[in-house]
Parts: sequence; C-alpha cells; structure tokens
Amino acid sequence: MLYLSRLRTTPGILSSKARLTVGRLRIWASRAPDVVRAGYAQGAGGLRAGLRETGQHLRLDRWIVPILLMATVMLAPLVPRSTESSLKLAAFINDEPALTMNLHAMTLTPIGDPYNLDGEKPRRKHVPGPEWNGISYAGFNYYGGFYLGTGFLAYMPLKLLGAPIFPTAPVILRIISFLAALGSLALIYHFGRKHVGMGAGAAAALLLLTDNQFLYYASIIHPDMLQLFVGLAALVIACLHVRDRTLATLVAIGIAMGVSQSTKVGAFWFIPTACLAVWWGLPETAIGWRRKTHDYIEHMFLLGMVAIAAWIITTPYIIFGDYIAMMTSTWTVVTTAHFGVGKLSDWLVSFQQQFGWPLTLLLTGGTFWAAAKAMMGRLSKPLVLALVLAISQMTWFSF
Repeated sequence: MLYLSRLRTTPGILSSKARLTVGRLRIWASRAPDVVRAGYAQGAGGLRAGLRETGQHLRLDRWIVPILLMATVMLAPLVPRSTESSLKLAAFINDEPALTMNLHAMTLTPIGDPYNLDGEKPRRKHVPGPEWNGISYAGFNYYGGFYLGTGFLAYMPLKLLGAPIFPTAPVILRIISFLAALGSLALIYHFGRKHVGMGAGAAAALLLLTDNQFLYYASIIHPDMLQLFVGLAALVIACLHVRDRTLATLVAIGIAMGVSQSTKVGAFWFIPTACLAVWWGLPETAIGWRRKTHDYIEHMFLLGMVAIAAWIITTPYIIFGDYIAMMTSTWTVVTTAHFGVGKLSDWLVSFQQQFGWPLTLLLTGGTFWAAAKAMMGRLSKPLVLALVLAISQMTWFSF
C-alpha cells in the first residue's frame, strides 16, 4: 500500500494512464478488508440459515421417535462388530479397512493427510504398523474430506489420550454412518410431513428404513450414508430458499453442495435442483426477463463460488494434488472400464426389481400427479425440487 501510494504521488515516474491504473489498484486494495468482512458475514449467515433449517427437520415428535427407535435397535448392535483387528475388519468389506487406514493416516505427519500411508505416494514418510498385519493400499481413493474429517475430530483426541487404532477408529466411522442414517430418516419424514402430510412423511421414513441398501450402508464404514444425509439437507435448504429468497439461504445451498461434493462427488447430481431453486428464489424486485437473467447469472455465480469454497475447506490436502489425481484416475476407470454395460433403462428395471411393482406404480402415479398439479397451476415447488433431484441422480448414475 505504501509503495502504491508513493508511485501515485511521485511526479514523472508514471504516465497518466499508469497513474490511473495504480490509483484503481490502491482503491481496490483499500476495499479488500471490507470485501473479506462482507464475504465472512454472508458465509456465516448462510451457515446459520442452513443449520437452522436442517435442525428444524431433525426435531422429534410422536411419529418419528418410534421409527428412530426401530432403526437404533436394528443398527446400533452392528456398530462394534469385527472391529477388534484389521484382519477381522478386512474379512468382509474392503473399503472398511482402507478408510480406517485413511483416518489413522490423518493423525500422522503431516497432520490431516489421508494419504500418509498410501503405498504409491512419492513423499510418503510412514508405513502401516504391525497392527495392520501386512495390509497395505496403493492409490486408494478416499472419496472426500468430510466423512474422514468428521471422524478425525473424534479420533485424534482419543488417540492422544492413548486409545488404540482398533477398535477406536472403525467404531467412530461406523457411528458416523449410523447417526447419518438416523438423521436421514428424520429429514425425509419432516420433508414429507411438511409438504404432503403426516402419513406421507411416516411412510417415506418407514420405506427408507426397510430398504436393504439403506440398512447396508448405514451399518458399514462408507461415506454413502453421510452423503444421503447431506443431500437431503441440501434439498430442504433449497426449499427454504424458494420461500424466503434471501442471499443467506442461497449461500446455504452453496455450502451444502460443497459439503456434498466433499463427501462423495454429490454436487453434480444436485445442480439441476439448485438451478431451479435459484430461479424460483430470485428476489421479487427482479421484474422482466432482462433483470431476471442478470440476477440469475449473479446468483448462480455466487452459488458456484460458495460451493467450491466449501468443497476446498472440507477436503483436506486438496492443494497437494493427491485427491485430484485419485479422483481423475477413478473417473477414468469408471467411465471406460466395463464394470457392467448399462443405460438409463437398465437402472429403471433395477429400480423396479429393488422395490417391486406396487411401489414402482405408486412412484409413477405420484410423478404424473405432480405433473398434473403443475399443469393446473397448483404447483408444489418442494415436491418438484425433490422429483428433479431424484431424476437427475438416477440419470447421473446411469451414465
């Protein structure tokens, strides 16, 4: 700042055009603290709005409590199973010991890096200890930072107090999956209750609880259940933004999308829902197509910047390139290797086989019912957002 000031006030050093440029730089530099403070205020406001709305959808009542108790009875006893040693953990699901090793690696130097024990990492300074019984991984993709980062907050203090790796680390990661499952049940119940009715909310939660894939991912070490919770939270926040049309809730959507991406590449299939929510959430002062288009582009840009910032903040060591390299290699494998040749119609057939004809017909009827209401002018925007989210996710995975 002092240097710029001297350049601007010293005669003969700069041309008039250069002095004008330096003057503008000086003005921008003087405004930088205000921009930072404004950005922090918007981010904090968005975080508060998102947490408040999510909390409203997690409250207990006489309908959701029995469902959560049933889920606890079914899932809680499975949390400590086969966590006494690395060999027991590795006997059934390969992701469980790998993600546990990632969590343990975060407690080594440099702190927070899930790849500290990776066999292909050139700068690796550590090797798995005897408690791993010779288990090692090379190039394992740890999905994202939010799942392991959440586990790190609980595991690191316990490790400093002398807690062993087994069963401490795997139990912590299983507890996260279990709690995310309970939260997902509450979110989908309150969403249905608020926008359709009490019976619909309870039925949706019970349907989710009886799904075998839900029970599987709720009981293992894997980010998918936390991904479900974050995705549902993003949906309820998007519905809030459509109602109140504030920048705080717009920022909250961006934060949720960034966290979803950090959990397991979840921002991509939420983009269509976010685009629609931002359009419906434009301020009432946006009148006319020109003004609406201008505001929409600005809001989408802000949403994208917030999402990217939230993704970076919640994904440890992204700046070192290990995560990006692993995600790129995984994307290449998934899109080129023949895990199974499939298309959207195959996913729809699998959906029918998973849920059976009665539920599939109910889903199809509900979709046409929502479309008919929209055509008659009685549009339920939250239900449309949920439907767009379901369709975009199905389409995303079919590719």
